[in-house]
Amino acid sequence: YMKFIIYLMLLVSITFVQAQLTDDFSDGELLMNPTWQGHLDSFEVATQVLHLNAPPSASKSFVVTPSIGAVSGFWEFELRMDFNPSSSNKAKVYLMSDTNDLTAPLNGYFVMLGNTEDEVSLYKQSATSLTEIIDGQDGVLGQSSNLVKVKVERDSFGNFTLEIDTSQALNSYILQGNVYDDSFLASNYFGLLCEYTAARCDKFWMDNIIVNTQVYLDQEAPILLNHQVGSLQSIAMFFNEPLDSNFSLLSSSYILLGTTSPAVIDFQEQNITLHFNAYFQQNLTYQLQVFTMDLTGNVLDTMFQFSISDNYAFQSIIINEIYADESPSYGMPAYEFLELRNTTIDTIYLIDWRIADATDTVTIPNDTIYPLSFLILCKTTAAPSYTAFGRTKGVPNFPSLNNTGDALILFNKYDFIIDSLTYTSSWYMGETDDLGHFKKEGGFSLERINTSMVCSDKYNWFPSIALAGASPGATNSIENHNFPFLVILVEDVVIDNDTTLIIYLNHEAPFLNEQYISITNLGIEQAFSFDHKELFIMLDQPLITGNSYTIAFSNVLDCRGNPVSEFSYEFYSFELPNKEDIVINEILFNPRTGGSDYLELYNKSDKLINLEGFQILEYDPLDPSAVLDKVVLADCIIKAHDYIVLTEDSDAVLSNYIVAFPNNLYELALPNFPDNEGLITLNFPDGSLIDSLAYHKNWHLELLDVQDGAALERIESLGETNNPDNWQTAAKTYGYGTPTSKNSQSFEGDLESKTSVEPEVFTPNEDGYKDFCLIKYLDAAVGEIATITIYNAVGQEIKLIAQNHSLGIENVWKWNGTNNNFEKADVGIYIVLFEVFDLEGKKKRIKEKVVLGTPLN
Repeated sequence: YMKFIIYLMLLVSITFVQAQLTDDFSDGELLMNPTWQGHLDSFEVATQVLHLNAPPSASKSFVVTPSIGAVSGFWEFELRMDFNPSSSNKAKVYLMSDTNDLTAPLNGYFVMLGNTEDEVSLYKQSATSLTEIIDGQDGVLGQSSNLVKVKVERDSFGNFTLEIDTSQALNSYILQGNVYDDSFLASNYFGLLCEYTAARCDKFWMDNIIVNTQVYLDQEAPILLNHQVGSLQSIAMFFNEPLDSNFSLLSSSYILLGTTSPAVIDFQEQNITLHFNAYFQQNLTYQLQVFTMDLTGNVLDTMFQFSISDNYAFQSIIINEIYADESPSYGMPAYEFLELRNTTIDTIYLIDWRIADATDTVTIPNDTIYPLSFLILCKTTAAPSYTAFGRTKGVPNFPSLNNTGDALILFNKYDFIIDSLTYTSSWYMGETDDLGHFKKEGGFSLERINTSMVCSDKYNWFPSIALAGASPGATNSIENHNFPFLVILVEDVVIDNDTTLIIYLNHEAPFLNEQYISITNLGIEQAFSFDHKELFIMLDQPLITGNSYTIAFSNVLDCRGNPVSEFSYEFYSFELPNKEDIVINEILFNPRTGGSDYLELYNKSDKLINLEGFQILEYDPLDPSAVLDKVVLADCIIKAHDYIVLTEDSDAVLSNYIVAFPNNLYELALPNFPDNEGLITLNFPDGSLIDSLAYHKNWHLELLDVQDGAALERIESLGETNNPDNWQTAAKTYGYGTPTSKNSQSFEGDLESKTSVEPEVFTPNEDGYKDFCLIKYLDAAVGEIATITIYNAVGQEIKLIAQNHSLGIENVWKWNGTNNNFEKADVGIYIVLFEVFDLEGKKKRIKEKVVLGTPLN
């Protein structure tokens, strides 16, 4: 039946109208052939030309005549201005206008003649908005008197062409440009609008007007642009043109399959909203058939589908404003509230959604939030007070929002977290109002700074600057506030496996993915984050163990929408150390006053090692089973054949010693290093031993006057850690310590014979160069015992180095040039006598030579 009525109406024919207008003003008047209207008192026909003759004051005057043509033709006219135009003196010739008042808001097109650029250009006007669509040549009307002929053509599709003729004979058009624009396809009037100062009130002339166009014949059915489910009972439809109200208000024009006809229809020219008595059901697909017609009789018969769901993505709805402390009030109702905002272009349905704080979880009554709109949540008793601010929903048992801070979570019915945050009073940033009241003391809400940057940390929140203390149901008061840029940095990189990295940032950075990130010599397959601070990166190839890499970020935005300076971070693919890879290399246990103990470790291997989780333990020297203290190391990176120094006060180390590599200093709370003797161990994270040092103050150089501030250095990295002869006081010329660099007393020699003394010449002057000699005996047989004695050139015993020492595979003793009385021996040649006894009592004597010299100046 409905279709029959529509088809009957289509039988009514629409007559095509050729719209023509001509006026050369040869009849000498404005009231007939054609009829002009407007400010007729300001215009006259003089010598068969339309002439402005207005009172001498700055003003605007116009005349119009009916003209309904809009396409498939041209507009042509001549205009003379006896002055050089300006922004205050110019003409607008309206080719098309939907109203007869050219000074009021209107829709149409006009030719601008003059203005500051002395040009002829084509403009579109939408209400009060003016848009230049063809920019004519500048300066063509720059004379003291200007006569111009103008022609504008438009085809049936909406393509404009603008031409002008400024020749003396007015017979040579010059193209100014062309453009496509189909914003307006109907017209009611053609007209002239003159804008002038008092001196130009009679300097405008117009003649030879020809309009030869056609009325646009609409033969297209209206188009349903989109639809929007506005609530659980209504759906809105949006069309591309005005519709016939008679058909649009008939309930029989709409068939919603599976339910009744609409109970109420709201009609507004191009928009129709249908309201139904029953709720739409979730997860069902509905089909709506629509019959309607435009104003020229073109029929639309269409069907579309829609469905209802509340299974939306994370932060499709965000917690946008928190009013936790309602007292004192500066204009807000005396009730707490939360404001939600829909960040999507869809209407979102809160069906069995819940809001929770740290102690309570409550269900939000079913409702909707329109696209990019707000919903205020509060106690049911507070709802009437907030309705005036915007869409409000009273929530039974609404959780109390703690003034000092609270954890808030928004769930949908499937327990999926839609948004969450934990606010504290520190988010108020110490801000005060104009009277000096601290905003955290009450009466001011916390507002999200950037709602498109879905971050939750405190740097995307700020106390309201609204006079009333909050802005519920509206755009946040701080939206255009000028906030400083955040400095985003990488805090840590964790290698989850050889193709997966976890990056930890100091601030949230939204929208991070692989296009903003690069890694040295590696490609990135995918990068994503769930909370904008913890970033997961999938690599296109495995990391190479032992290599260092640099991850760089560019074109990143912070949570406030500001661009962030490029930043980078170096990380390493570490190897697991073996027991022999790392040794205790240097120790300062008796610092100067104001100084600090330190412990130096040396990586003997080719590996890149991270000592995170490794342990430094202190034992009781008198009871080595008793642990006195234990320290667990954090990130301590030690490169191949490199040194790191652990200390409680890195500044003290830097001020007392030459520190070659300050970045190799790691500050932590060390165990106590006793001044007399101590037992220190380095252990794996599981507690197994790597190295141990049982030091004693007697290991220092006998000639050292004061031990304070002097470190003990390991001589050979391959030598036994607990052999006193493998340790020496750091050289005086090095400042008695070499933290982070090679030991001043280090020695790594290659022995070719069973016995040796190296170097053959030494100069014990504490300059770090050949301050002692090493006496070695290699490959001893099982049970061999040795006595080592130093004699001078005349056979006198100078120093007993070792007496009846049991020998091992490699045996090392140190002579620092002192005698048995702990005095410095004289310069000269000395004999080192090895007396070795085996298990059968056999004795062998071996002599080696060494020279105690004087250093050259």
